[in-house]
Amino acid sequence: MSGKILMDGVDVYTTYGVFAIRGSLDDLVKIPSLKVPSTFDWVTSDGDDVDLRNRKVAGSDISLTFLLSGISISDMNTKKDALFAAFKADGWRSINFTTLGITRSMYYQSCESAKFYNAGKKRIEMVLKFRLNAA
Repeated sequence: MSGKILMDGVDVYTTYGVFAIRGSLDDLVKIPSLKVPSTFDWVTSDGDDVDLRNRKVAGSDISLTFLLSGISISDMNTKKDALFAAFKADGWRSINFTTLGITRSMYYQSCESAKFYNAGKKRIEMVLKFRLNAA
């Protein structure tokens, strides 16, 4: 699991015990949306006059599903707090997904859902929402 996701150069598995669940990176391989073009509806002609020159990529939200794992409740909570502190740091996070061979600039928005698993290892499955930088 180590080396698959790096956030600001830090391995999220070895540092925070976090790894992506199979299929959870699907939002990262979508073709991005474009900004809505400028339009004008002339009274003297049919349809719209649409400016399709120099189109720009729109910002977008993505959801990624991660599993955070600790050897104890205390270890799990310490890792969760450290991950949240990293998300709260100033600026955009540069996240390298080595499995996909891509790096994306994004910031954390929210935790859409979380499930706690109290088996041998203590785990939290989290669906996290991020905002992608279009640049």
